[in-house]
Amino acid sequence: MRKIIYILLIPALLYGAVKGLLWYQVKSRMDQLVEQAGMFAEVSYDGIHTSVLGEVGVNNLIIKPRMANDQIAIDAVRVSAPDILYFLSAAYRLHERKMPERFGVAFEKIRVDLNGQLIRMMSQMQQQAPAQRRPSVLERLDALGCGEVGSFGLDDVIRMGYDEVVLDLAMNMKYEETSNRFTIDMDVRDRDIYRVTASMDFDMDLNSLQVNPAAAPQPNITHANLQYTDSGYHKLRNAFCAKQNNSSVEAYVDRTISMLNGELGTRLPQNIDKALRGYLTNGGRISLTIKPDDPAALSGLHLYSAKDAMALLGMTIKINGVTLTGDTIPWDGQLEADAVVHTDAVQQPTTAEPPPQPAPLAQRPQPRAVSAGGYQTVDTGELHKYLNRQIRVATRSGKQRSGRLNLLEDDVAYIEMELRGHSLTFPVKLAEITQAELLVQ
Repeated sequence: MRKIIYILLIPALLYGAVKGLLWYQVKSRMDQLVEQAGMFAEVSYDGIHTSVLGEVGVNNLIIKPRMANDQIAIDAVRVSAPDILYFLSAAYRLHERKMPERFGVAFEKIRVDLNGQLIRMMSQMQQQAPAQRRPSVLERLDALGCGEVGSFGLDDVIRMGYDEVVLDLAMNMKYEETSNRFTIDMDVRDRDIYRVTASMDFDMDLNSLQVNPAAAPQPNITHANLQYTDSGYHKLRNAFCAKQNNSSVEAYVDRTISMLNGELGTRLPQNIDKALRGYLTNGGRISLTIKPDDPAALSGLHLYSAKDAMALLGMTIKINGVTLTGDTIPWDGQLEADAVVHTDAVQQPTTAEPPPQPAPLAQRPQPRAVSAGGYQTVDTGELHKYLNRQIRVATRSGKQRSGRLNLLEDDVAYIEMELRGHSLTFPVKLAEITQAELLVQ
């Protein structure tokens, strides 16, 4: 009987030992982090959370920066992994740069006072910094039509009346080593103001870091679903931007849509115009689905026109349930000059002077060895001599582009190709080209 009791006690003892070891490791690591951060901030927490199912964390984390009489409070922090063994061998795995098949982090109720001294200092630094960084397309679109505001900075958000951030944030990552599939699921929410959810799949070899840690792997997106729900932010933004324009909310919305038409170089269909006006005025949900035919690199998307970017990514947008795709936009429609407020349009770069014409045949380099398919290799530096000719290039990321070279500007080649029955222009940086070929006439 005693032996049976001992046998039954073994799992409980093992559970207690593993639980205690995990608690000790997390506690030791947290105390180490508190000590390391001591020069910059006073950090405290109430308790340690551990679970043998593969989750650790801390409760009631308080961060008080030394430079400001302020604090950042977080109700709970949780880190999850495939199992408890990952945390027990975390140091070895990090040293080997081995990506776990599953990893997650969650923050419950991150509280930041936007009127506090710390945020005020950050806002002043942002305003005093030289304007070297150009706002992204999404940042510009968010502030479109809002007076002279090019993008919303901290000071603008504070002046809207956004007094406090109370944020719940969760991010989970999965990695399938055999297929190099990297998935990110994200959920961010600030009370009843807004919520963002996203699920994104990438073709990405993360374990290549084991071979060359300095070479960051190139993420190529294969699929994405994003949803943004505006349940209160629009009220703050609309009142602020109407004041910036010295006008009404309705006039601000009109100006925003007019400028958006200018950005796109067309006029939105009537049903999309109506849905967008409703969204800007009363909030709601915008969803975005990306499903390219082939994995697509996100770097360099700013070089594409809006039309080409939507086609390349296989993009579908829904505004409060109304569907918008590249095919539903009349890209070739004419705009009335007095109906559009022009801005720096997101389109292909153009030159003030007409593009150079192809060099006379006598000045072109002599043909080199012709590869299969009638192509001959040419130097990348000589591509300017083959404008309006059919070329084929290979890039460092393994991509191959084949089409008509219709523009060379700022060390970028713009190649016109056919995709889904549409003519699209693909920008390729010359520095990324490993081989260039010319189709022999």
